[in-house]
Amino acid sequence: MKLIFISSFSFLISYALINSLLPFFEKYLLTNPILRSSHKKPLPTGGGIIFSFTSSFLSLIYGWYVPLICLPISLVGFADDKLSISKLLRYFSQVFTAFLLIFFCNSKIINLGSLDSKNLFFYFIIFVFVIFVMTAIINFFNFMDGIDGLVASIFSLYLFYLCLTDSTNKIFLLCSLIAFLVFNWMPARIFMGDAGSTFIGSVYVGTLLEVNDFHELFLRIIILTPLLGDALVTLFLRLVNKQNIFKGHKLHLYQRLNQAGMDHAQVSLLYLGASTLLCLISIHSLLMSTIFAFLIMIFGIYLNKNKAVPFDKYY
Repeated sequence: MKLIFISSFSFLISYALINSLLPFFEKYLLTNPILRSSHKKPLPTGGGIIFSFTSSFLSLIYGWYVPLICLPISLVGFADDKLSISKLLRYFSQVFTAFLLIFFCNSKIINLGSLDSKNLFFYFIIFVFVIFVMTAIINFFNFMDGIDGLVASIFSLYLFYLCLTDSTNKIFLLCSLIAFLVFNWMPARIFMGDAGSTFIGSVYVGTLLEVNDFHELFLRIIILTPLLGDALVTLFLRLVNKQNIFKGHKLHLYQRLNQAGMDHAQVSLLYLGASTLLCLISIHSLLMSTIFAFLIMIFGIYLNKNKAVPFDKYY
């Protein structure tokens, strides 16, 4: 009964805040479509700041501090949604957040307490690499937040999985995000912006650091294969084609499927369906979930070749 009450409270307060503040976002944070946008009319952005705030403080009730640690990156993202701050400052906020998560998540995968002074240089290289991977994942979430409901729906599924298999302390963020999804599903009335996508990305990284063994770590990565795989493969293809990876584009598979005629809901449901399948299988078998993740990647190659706008059409 208590869980139902706090879940409902989290959803209702987030829904009420988004609904009441929507006119404010429409007036002060309206974003106009550009060449690489997947939308054709101006829509407000920055809505992620609401579920970032609500989940950060409500999660303290269950002693989950990861959202609060990630809140500063949401504030920087919100400033970027409004003012377009420098890329250097944005990346610094990601590095700083990754640094905090490593030290406050008590990860048994990255055990800083076992450092050997004789191998400090080796540990430093590993530490820099881990920070790089963490910030890359945060940016992957940002890259994938390009159509209605995609990131919000898949991460809601991921949080639901964690609530079932790990701890119910993720329930506040889950319900807050579902409330946002009501406004973000096609046709979207508001975007989460960098305030939401970088926050979600950093929270995801935080949940990876919470695991006690590589088995669970791998499962949590497998579930998000459709989302992270698209971002990673697109980055690889851009490098191979000698494109400027720091320049905005419209070449992710989900974007090219949309350009080929699939609407936002169809694309989001396609990715969500694949993640749901991996989620259900991962609960029972790591081996089977790995096999299905591989099959989904093959299916992605099929979609890329036969259904999506060709990659070499640079937008």
